[in-house]
Amino acid sequence: MEWKFKSEQQVRKSVEKDLRRRLDDYVWQKLVEKSYVKQVLFLPPSSSDFSASYEILKETAKNLQDAFDAGRQQGVDPVVTEDNKNPLSDLLPHQVAPYIWGTRYAKEAANDPLVRRFREEYLSDGLLSWSEVDSWIKEYENREKDLPSDLATIVLPPGHVINEKGQIEPPLSQEECESLTVRGDKAMLLEYSIPGKNHVQISLVGAGGVLDRLRHISHSLAARYGWQEAQATVFVLTGAVPLVPPIKAWVNRKYVQWGGPPRSGARIHLDVDVTVGGEAVRAAYIEARRQVLDKRHMKPSTTRVATLVYFVESRPGMSWKDRWEEWNREYPAWSYKSEVSMRQVYHREKEKLEEISHAI
Repeated sequence: MEWKFKSEQQVRKSVEKDLRRRLDDYVWQKLVEKSYVKQVLFLPPSSSDFSASYEILKETAKNLQDAFDAGRQQGVDPVVTEDNKNPLSDLLPHQVAPYIWGTRYAKEAANDPLVRRFREEYLSDGLLSWSEVDSWIKEYENREKDLPSDLATIVLPPGHVINEKGQIEPPLSQEECESLTVRGDKAMLLEYSIPGKNHVQISLVGAGGVLDRLRHISHSLAARYGWQEAQATVFVLTGAVPLVPPIKAWVNRKYVQWGGPPRSGARIHLDVDVTVGGEAVRAAYIEARRQVLDKRHMKPSTTRVATLVYFVESRPGMSWKDRWEEWNREYPAWSYKSEVSMRQVYHREKEKLEEISHAI
């Protein structure tokens, strides 16, 4: 029997080529652990299940990599644990309000029935320390590795609901099951944070397992209190108080081609509390931009050279002589004495933009 792939590495190269992006080693390892790769590796291409399994692998890889990239870009909001808790007088001015509100929300969330029940069932010996979270989650990952990790959207018939354990009540009849509409697959991901890491950690969880219950609770708390889901997960397991900074900034990195540099037009995103003044917002933007760009790139491109780059890029098949003549006709105020000088300016500006891209 003939196989399409002879190794996991061949499968990985094929998925990366189809997605036009590279997969992080962490992401690939998760796909291997959950047997997505195995299902493709040991199916003949002629099998009816091969195409479906390969498409599920690609979609899961994309979702997991998207989540991993988003976690690295946005970073992790802080939490206050018993280990790093400071007296209110020791907090910096911008931390006081988030700490006060965070403590209030944490007390309220601790009385949530779902949080209390989860802690009673799985943390009966007491809450974890923050440093124990990663090993606790990995232990349950191993216990639940055989559970399916794909999430599908279905429309339930009237009179049916999903309970806290993810089960349908009352159970569906055979006729109702056959008439359900299923919409797509999506990996179920649990986000959390660990000490010393400034990006979100991702766990690919199994449907109906302990980590899936934790994922539902974290999602609910995050939506209610404006926390990151990673913060909410740590709160449920440790009781650590999530802080929501009054200003958060992150850069959106998007790739224009597989294996290529990020877009030079990367966007800085600011998430600002309504009580923050304009000067603080301006300072946050300047600091975020400073961390992205080298000082020599801080001055924006002029309108002339930015227009030139766009002009040249939008005419890929035209000779430099024809570009030069057309440019001088369309922009007489910005004309160039020769095609050589125009080409030199273009390449200099293009190189600058690419250097900026690699700095992001």
